[in-house]
Amino acid sequence: MVRPYIAWVCSYVELFSELSNTEAELTALVSLEENMASELRYLQQRYDESTFNRTWKGQSFILMRHATGFYCIFRSLIVSFYDRVRDLFRKN
Repeated sequence: MVRPYIAWVCSYVELFSELSNTEAELTALVSLEENMASELRYLQQRYDESTFNRTWKGQSFILMRHATGFYCIFRSLIVSFYDRVRDLFRKN
């Protein structure tokens, strides 16, 4: 009489274990889907950027970015040099 109940409890535990394994697998698959969607958006953005950079408008933006960078570096060097020269003349 006790044996059928034990069998029923064991089958219930197996079912619960299988259900939790299935839930864990489903959670992992959802996470994988989100990761792959994120990677796909990133790759699409990179492709769009590279396509834009091959146009004349994109080339002009690249040129302006480089020119702005050189200008900022030049200004930083000039300001630091000017401060040092000014400090030398103030000491004398």
